Amino acid sequence: MSFSFRVKIGSQEIEISGSREEVMKTIEELPLLMEMVSKAFGSTKKGEEPSQSVGSVYPSVSASSCSEAVLQLLSSDWGKQPRTLTELGEALKANAVYGWLGKIR
Repeated sequence: MSFSFRVKIGSQEIEISGSREEVMKTIEELPLLMEMVSKAFGSTKKGEEPSQSVGSVYPSVSASSCSEAVLQLLSSDWGKQPRTLTELGEALKANAVYGWLGKIR
């Protein structure tokens, strides 16, 4: 029996199909797979350092405040596309920036 799993985060989508056991094993390995795929398809301009990302989905930020983290996210390549508040919240959470939670409730 075939089993499929599909998820879309932002403009990226992944689908995994196979037996249930194969799909579940692949999901467990997904962070490593995403990192390898990101490296394989990553491109940089001459002399430019490759950008690091958190979980290969969100850009990595280093900020002393929530507002600074938001600005860094929105000025990254990831932030050049329109993003929902949920996506922005997920990117902050992936970067362990939690001060934003109380501000939007």
